Amino acid sequence: MTPLRWDRLHVLIVSYRRPSKVTTNCCTSVSDTPIKFDLQGYRIQNSMPPCVNAVIFYTVKGEKICSDPKTPWVDRRKKGKEDTHTHTHTIQGVLS
Repeated sequence: MTPLRWDRLHVLIVSYRRPSKVTTNCCTSVSDTPIKFDLQGYRIQNSMPPCVNAVIFYTVKGEKICSDPKTPWVDRRKKGKEDTHTHTHTIQGVLS
């Protein structure tokens, strides 16, 4: 049995490394356009690249809308009650 040379061992180790798929499940951009949909809640997202600061609104149809938290209309739309377990907010009534 011949001894295993370091350069061959290194090649073996590298060949077993597989690329990992990185996915983002966050807002990477935001809109300042007022929302015209009926909302059921929202969540505040803090910036951690590639994610940006955002208020994620949830429509009654289950869609997510990434909004700029600095836009004045956002504060009016997110009046509600905080759920301390999930850090999401339920909007009281349907706002327009």
